[in-house]
Parts: sequence; structure tokens; C-alpha cells
Amino acid sequence: MNVVCDDLNSSVSDPQPTSVSLVFAASFMGAPMSYFGHTFLLFHGSNTMFSKTLSFMAEIPDKVSAMGYAYNGLSGGFNGSYQIVDYWKMIEAYNIIEGRSLIEYHLNLTPNL
Repeated sequence: MNVVCDDLNSSVSDPQPTSVSLVFAASFMGAPMSYFGHTFLLFHGSNTMFSKTLSFMAEIPDKVSAMGYAYNGLSGGFNGSYQIVDYWKMIEAYNIIEGRSLIEYHLNLTPNL
């Protein structure tokens, strides 16, 4: 099945990505929602700092109990949304502000996929 998403294609096509990596942001003990870390895709362009990232994040309501947070987080009870963000913003948020390590795993993809 071949699914085309025009919004995604236009967001990551300028500049045209040359490769893709899976990036893991290590856990941050200062925020319970990040105890298990986060992952996102990095679409490498000609300048990695301005390359695009694609992530899927849960939308956590302002007022949720600890039990509600745990239950909904583990069972998929929260709504989620995709985000496309410049890589430098992810570095700033995860690495500089929170002091988290970013570990990059290069994906061996071919243009035929």
C-alpha cells in the first residue's frame, strides 16, 4: 500500500533530504513524561542544523492526575499529533535546555522505498 501525504512531502522536501536517521533523546528525570525518552525522525538535508524532524507526541491536558497520566499514557488514551520542526530547535530543547543526549541511528534506506 502506497500512501502519499502532500503536507509531509512539502515540509521535508526543501531541501531534498539525502538520508534519514532515527534520533533517540535520552530520558530526563525532571519530567515524568520523558522517563522513557523520545524518538523522532531526522531528514538530513545539505545543512543538518536546518534539516527537518518528524515526531509524534501525545497531547497532555493541563490538569490530569498522576493515575490518569499513567493509565492514559500506557493505554493510548491521549490524543496525539505530528510535528515537523527544524533539527536545531530539537537540539536546543533536548540537548541545551534539558541536558539530554541525542543518539542518532542512520537508517539504510533506498530511494525505491
